[in-house]
Amino acid sequence: MINKLIDNALIIMQIQDINIQINSIIQQIAEQGNAINKQTREHWNLQQDNILLQLVSKFGFRNCEDIAKEMKCRTEKQVYFRLRYIQEQYTRESNKLSTEWRLYLAQQYK
Repeated sequence: MINKLIDNALIIMQIQDINIQINSIIQQIAEQGNAINKQTREHWNLQQDNILLQLVSKFGFRNCEDIAKEMKCRTEKQVYFRLRYIQEQYTRESNKLSTEWRLYLAQQYK
């Protein structure tokens, strides 16, 4: 009887170890899936931004309504806010590069 209980306890411990391993594998798969989803979203956003910028060159920056009609997957408001976001991101990167350039020049001409 005691041997049977010990055997059952060992089996339960083995099952728990297997469950831990399975949960770890599931977590790794979920993390990889999240990374793939993030890359896919970023790629899609870049494609949409490229289309958006091409339409801006065609219709002008202020004509969000026509751009939204042309894109079909965005509203006028979404177009406006995405353009603002792109502009802010460009300005931020430009300022960062400008600052880095000024620091570089300052070091060169000390």
